[in-house]
Amino acid sequence: MSSGSDIQNELTKVVNQAAKKLDLKKYSLNLDLNVLKGDGFLGEFYKASITDDETKKKYDLAIKKAPTEKIRREENCIDAVYKNEIFFYSKICPVFKKFEEDHQVLKPFNSIPEYIISDGQLGKEIIVLKDITKEGFQLRAKDLLLDDDHTRLIFKTYGHFHAISFCLKQQKPEEFSRLTKPLFNIWKEFCEKSSFVNILKSHAQTAYEVLDPSKHSDIMEKLKKYVEKPKEVFYEILDYDGKYFGILHGDCWSNNMMFKYQNTLNQSKLEDMSLLDFQLVIAGTPVYDLSYFFYTGGSKELFDKLEDYLNIYYESFSISSKNLGNDPNELFPREELTRDWKRYSKFGMMLSLLVTKLKLLSKEDVIDLIDADDKKSKTDNGAQFFNLKYNKTLYKKRIEDISDSFSRKRYFVNYLMANKSPWCKEAIDFINVIGEPLIAESGHSKSKKFLFERISFAIQRGNAASIRGTFLDSALLSEIDIFAFDEVNDILTFDEVSATATR
Repeated sequence: MSSGSDIQNELTKVVNQAAKKLDLKKYSLNLDLNVLKGDGFLGEFYKASITDDETKKKYDLAIKKAPTEKIRREENCIDAVYKNEIFFYSKICPVFKKFEEDHQVLKPFNSIPEYIISDGQLGKEIIVLKDITKEGFQLRAKDLLLDDDHTRLIFKTYGHFHAISFCLKQQKPEEFSRLTKPLFNIWKEFCEKSSFVNILKSHAQTAYEVLDPSKHSDIMEKLKKYVEKPKEVFYEILDYDGKYFGILHGDCWSNNMMFKYQNTLNQSKLEDMSLLDFQLVIAGTPVYDLSYFFYTGGSKELFDKLEDYLNIYYESFSISSKNLGNDPNELFPREELTRDWKRYSKFGMMLSLLVTKLKLLSKEDVIDLIDADDKKSKTDNGAQFFNLKYNKTLYKKRIEDISDSFSRKRYFVNYLMANKSPWCKEAIDFINVIGEPLIAESGHSKSKKFLFERISFAIQRGNAASIRGTFLDSALLSEIDIFAFDEVNDILTFDEVSATATR
């Protein structure tokens, strides 16, 4: 563990480097050596400021310092974690910024704190960012659930953020590859740690025990797999094999987001937000980011509006993609977002079992947890998580809401009846989405086609019955001269419609 003088020397060194980066010649330093514990698990936080002696301009800095304790570094993959974050700020962010500048985007992405400088020396990693709390940004109390305003803004922000890397991948695939190859998948690294696996298992067991079998039998059956084989289940979720992927935030719980309000005292009238901590940045499906924050921070009221929020996300993604010169329907079709959500949102659901409990801990308990992490041995296997004191009643309610949302069928489409065709675009997209799992499950390559035909027949029968019902019983079908036209002007006589209705 570093001594107080060592820490002061390290901070002084990096702040002097920051002053040089800011092109300051004569300046004064002010270091706050009171470590800010309880706001993060993978680092210690300090504040500092630099004042230009000539202009008196003040630069407020936030400093993140890697832990030095050997066991804590090994168990939390600190070497890889800080390599990821330093690479994101120093390499990925400048590329994103220039990419939007080259396309003359009027409102570029600015929901990340300004990066100043970093030191990647192994065991002494430090990252210096602009202190955005001085601009009014603040963390929400972590035990609070999100409301509609915050949720809309988060989905919108991620839509813009994800669109940048999707467009970069399309237009400059070699550069995209250069930016993603060095990234460590920290979640997979965690899966190799017995302590993390045991933590997943214990929290799946806890969630299983608080659920009511009469209401949640389906989700409880799935949770059994999480209890029995947590590593295999989580690893499978992380194995994205689709083609719709980009660079992600990776660690999306509420402590890694700051918000700005018109009224800072009561946090009313939300204005802006900023994403923090890119230590777990990865390349993958956007569903990882979206499901993570949604299930770890949402409520039943929000879960019931999932499709609305996905539409908000996709609208933001589409606008940003078009601003960067891409067609969002080719880049990331809306139906593929739904498809990936159905398959990969288990990522957020599984993490919610753990994060929900962490969010119900007091800040003092979090500090104790971090301190215990510093002192633990390799044989602890996550034991410090097992006896956490938390609000069990509130935990039970939140887990029930998450389980209800996750187990319910949430993919409904209204089949609209148009004059020229019984199928609207949304209906066709829906059949395409559910058709592939049908093929996979049944083993029949024509399963999707059969489903399409069955629904088409049902619509035709309904049309014929509706038309026939408008005439008196005594009316002879042969005397009725009515025709139905389709999109290519083929003519279907009423006799044929009627015959369809009687099949």
